[in-house]
Amino acid sequence: METALIQLWSSSTSLGRDFVLDIATRHDGENEAPQAWMEEHPTLPSQRALMVTLPPKVLGQAGHRGTAADGKGEVIFLADQSGSMSDKIRSLKSAMQFFLKGILLGTKFNIWSLGSRYRSWCPRSVDYDEASLDAALAYVDKTFDADLGGTELFPAIQAVVAARDKARMTNVIVLTDGQTWRLDATLVFIQQTRVRNKGRVRFFSLSIGDGVLHARVEGIAKAGGSYAEVIPSSVRDGVGGPRCLDAAGLPLDRPPQPAVLELFRKPQPTWHRDVSQAPLPRVLAALPKKSTTIHKLAARPLLHGLERGPSHLHLGQSGAYRGIWAETSLIKREAEAIACRWGLVSKWTSFFLREE
Repeated sequence: METALIQLWSSSTSLGRDFVLDIATRHDGENEAPQAWMEEHPTLPSQRALMVTLPPKVLGQAGHRGTAADGKGEVIFLADQSGSMSDKIRSLKSAMQFFLKGILLGTKFNIWSLGSRYRSWCPRSVDYDEASLDAALAYVDKTFDADLGGTELFPAIQAVVAARDKARMTNVIVLTDGQTWRLDATLVFIQQTRVRNKGRVRFFSLSIGDGVLHARVEGIAKAGGSYAEVIPSSVRDGVGGPRCLDAAGLPLDRPPQPAVLELFRKPQPTWHRDVSQAPLPRVLAALPKKSTTIHKLAARPLLHGLERGPSHLHLGQSGAYRGIWAETSLIKREAEAIACRWGLVSKWTSFFLREE
C-alpha cells in the first residue's frame, strides 16, 4: 500500500472551515473491475480486515425497480434558501439547472425550498417533459434567493415526505451548506422514513459552497441510505457542470447503500469489513505489510452506526428499547471499546496530552 505525506504550505493557520483533502485516482474507464485487499493486524493473531472497492458500473448493473432510472420514479429537490446561502445562490442555481436537465422523460419531479418556512413549486410532483422543464428552469431563475430566513430542515423534510407519490420510488435530493437546526431530530426522521417505507424513499445530500459542514451533510445521506458529495463555489453559471454532476454522483439508479459503506471522491464506494476468523474469497490481494489502516476504516462506520443508528445493537433481538438508559449505556460501552481499541476519536472518546 502506497503512502504519502501531506504538509500545509504555511506553518501558521486556523481552521475556519472543514479541512478536506481530495485524492484524484486514475480512471481506468471501462476496464475498471472490483478489487479487494486483505490486511493482517501486526500484533493481534487471526485478526484481518477486508476492503472491497466496487466501480459505479458494477453497482449500476444491479438496478433497482421503480427508480428514476427506468422513468417510473420520483425526484424531489429540496433547496436551502436560508440566509446562510447568500454567497452560494449562484452555485445553487447552476447546480439545479444542470440537474433538472438530466432527469429522464416519464419521471415525476418537484422543487421545494427551505428556510424558516418552506414552499414548493407545485403542490404535487409533475411528469417530466419539455414544458415542465422550461417552467421549472424559469422558477429556479426567478425565485431562488437567500430570502427564507433560518435553516429549518426538519419541517420541510416532513412536508416533502407527506407530499410524495406513494406509488413510486422517491429520491429526495437535499442541497444545503449543512448549517441546519435540529439536526438530530431530522436524522431520526429520515432514518425512520427510510425504514418504514422499506427503502422506497432515499435521501441524497449535495453540499453547496466551500465552508461546508461535511459531518452534517454526510449525516443526512447516511441516515437516508444514499450518498453525499460537495459542489464547490467555483461551479457558477454552468461552469463545471459535468464535473459537478460527477462529483454529486446523483446515483439514482444505484441500489441502496450497504450497512458499512464509505464514499471516495470518484465517487466509488468502498466496503470495509472485519473478517477475523473468516474464510477468504478466491480473488483477493493480500497486503504484503501488516498494518491497521483498513481496520480503522472498518471501525469508523461501526462507530457512526452506534452514534446515529442503526447498528447491530439497535437492530438486535436482545437490544433494549430505543432511548432508554439500558440501551444508551450498552451503546456507550460498545463504542468506547471499539474507539479505544483502534485509537479513534468519537462522540465518546478523545485524545489528550499527558506530560511524562
